[in-house]
Amino acid sequence: MDEQFQQSENENFNPPAESSLQSPVNPQVPQIIKQKIPIPVIILAILWMLAGISMLAYLVYFFFVVGSEGLPFSWLVLLGLFIFGTYFIIAAWGLRDMKKWGLYLVVSSLAFAILFAIFNTAIQRSESLFSGLISLLIDGAILGYLIYIRNKFEPEKPHRPILFVSIAAATIIIPAVFYIALKPYQQAQEKNLQTMQTEDLDHAVRSNVWAVGLALMDYQIEHDTYKGFTMSDVKADELEKIAAPDCQTQIKLDISPDGTKFVVYQPLCSDVQKSACFETDSTDPVISDTAKVEKTYSCK
Repeated sequence: MDEQFQQSENENFNPPAESSLQSPVNPQVPQIIKQKIPIPVIILAILWMLAGISMLAYLVYFFFVVGSEGLPFSWLVLLGLFIFGTYFIIAAWGLRDMKKWGLYLVVSSLAFAILFAIFNTAIQRSESLFSGLISLLIDGAILGYLIYIRNKFEPEKPHRPILFVSIAAATIIIPAVFYIALKPYQQAQEKNLQTMQTEDLDHAVRSNVWAVGLALMDYQIEHDTYKGFTMSDVKADELEKIAAPDCQTQIKLDISPDGTKFVVYQPLCSDVQKSACFETDSTDPVISDTAKVEKTYSCK
């Protein structure tokens, strides 16, 4: 009788839950404990969110205010802003919630930023060594910190290398495609800029020759001869400054022995074989062959 009672009592007895994670209402259901997010992760999430919002805001400004119809490859620029802005916002959201996929997105973008900084600093040399090193140190420190605390992101789930590799590949491939697509446009823009700069320099050459010619005429009215005129008789504010690595031409002046004629000329920046030339009784500078002017001391 006592044995049956003890057996029955043992069958109805439920031991207390061994794990503190079990719910007090239902011991079979684990209790979900909210994980504390590290402050650096919160700061990074805010920065990534602001970066994404800034890109989308600039996209709206670019599309509705500036207008895109007159810009080549504008659709590609707008698409890139949308993709990268959305990428940063999604990454910030996942980072804030301590999700593994958020960690993978941010780590992939940091790895790309480091590669991009190395490319700009060491290969293309479009950034100074100091700024390149600063970028590498900051991005490297953030990357190292996230890798160090990687196990705090959804610790109950295993890491998924395939997902990380896929995200990293997309993070590198997509910007590379945009870079290759925009490269011809960038080259065309650089060529147009160089052409515009050369045209401006040639215009400055013509203006300088014209200013010297007018100064010669004023000198002749005052002295009844061109003889004795020097470049110091030209007011400094009347000459346009020409400063360019590929344009080192100088104004040349020749006055006839009797002081009744002159010719002033200067080779063009775009083609030193041609010169802007101004001579006696001229009204505007003309373009002449440099060799002919130097031989005949005449523009025509």
